[in-house]
Amino acid sequence: ATINGSPLKIDLSVSAKGTSGHATDLSLEAGGGKLGFKGTLSELGPNAKIGGVATASADSLTGFIATLMKIAGQPEPALPPLLAGKFSFDGSIDVSQTAFAAKDFKLSLAGDNGSGSLSVTLKPKLAVDGKVVIPRLDLDRALASLAQPAPAAAKPGAPVAPAAPTSTSSTSFLADLTAKIAIEAGEVVYNKTPIRNVALELDARNGAVAVPKLAATLPGDMVLQARSTMSGDPARPTVSGDFSLVGPKLRDTLKWLEVDTSSMPADKLNKVSLKGRMASTGGNVQVSDAAFELDDIKGTGGVVVTFSVPLSIVASVNIDTLDLDPFLSGKPAGGGAPAKAAPVASASSGPVAAGPSVGLKARINKLIYNKESIGGVDVDIALQGGTLKLNDVKVSNLAGARLAVRGSVADFSTPAPRAF
Repeated sequence: ATINGSPLKIDLSVSAKGTSGHATDLSLEAGGGKLGFKGTLSELGPNAKIGGVATASADSLTGFIATLMKIAGQPEPALPPLLAGKFSFDGSIDVSQTAFAAKDFKLSLAGDNGSGSLSVTLKPKLAVDGKVVIPRLDLDRALASLAQPAPAAAKPGAPVAPAAPTSTSSTSFLADLTAKIAIEAGEVVYNKTPIRNVALELDARNGAVAVPKLAATLPGDMVLQARSTMSGDPARPTVSGDFSLVGPKLRDTLKWLEVDTSSMPADKLNKVSLKGRMASTGGNVQVSDAAFELDDIKGTGGVVVTFSVPLSIVASVNIDTLDLDPFLSGKPAGGGAPAKAAPVASASSGPVAAGPSVGLKARINKLIYNKESIGGVDVDIALQGGTLKLNDVKVSNLAGARLAVRGSVADFSTPAPRAF
């Protein structure tokens, strides 16, 4: 059959009602994709419960979804290019008006494979319980896809309404959610180099978020480890635990992050560590009372992770005295003249994926530059995609004067950034 200009092949059989309901067998083909289900239907009506084995496959998930929407007489959605790859799903499902579950499923999208289970309860309160295991995730490919503009869904010649500003929220979506989530990845490829043995477990309940397990080994042998648990009154639980980030080969880690350290003295930027206590309020994960060390520089600090849209990560650092002169003097690592700076991508190289918001709040009581003391430096900045926000940058004593800067810099990662 052809519906709304799209070929459709569908086979559906529903038996008479038996002790376990109506035996149901569905097969659908359209738009380069296939959808199948074999199981039971508890009744014929809006209160039906569905259970059985579901399968789906498509040469392009976006093309398959667009075709199904067109057949249903609905506008074709503007889906992100990330979903344009080959797709497959196979697993047991249970569906009702109040809950959804997929058990022992296998999922593949654009060459990345995973398996696991997921259950979502809608009533009386939203709750999520899931575990996903991914042998290998190509994050480079995913970020490249997210950076591409989604194809316009409007018909040629039709007027296009201006895009609404991207909405953001500072509220954690875990604040009112009950959730147990576990993600394991053998390796996550970023900047063409794998992050190994990645594991993340979250336990959210009544505004508190525990992290039973957080682990990863980054390039440069940087090891991330964290663990926290809930205790106390279940209605108002408290969270406590430990956090550790230790990088004995910081230059290797920075090289992976495409940070050029060739002009720095050889005895600088060699090791880093951050160790502190974990807690949680308002659906956030916090690291507090942390001891921070960078080479021979010591300070205190912390981290706050807010599971909002976009994800927000804010690090804080407090240092009594920071002498910049040793970082700016002496021969670069390896001797000889400083290496030429690596070429920077041009502004026309394409849009930058928005990604999370990464912030830094730093307090330095005394900053030494060119043997001159600068007193009371406070920095509050955030970077999201290509925009650097200067929320508040203040210097209380700069040669007897005060300095305060606020604003934003667009296209920060390009040769032609724009302040506004």
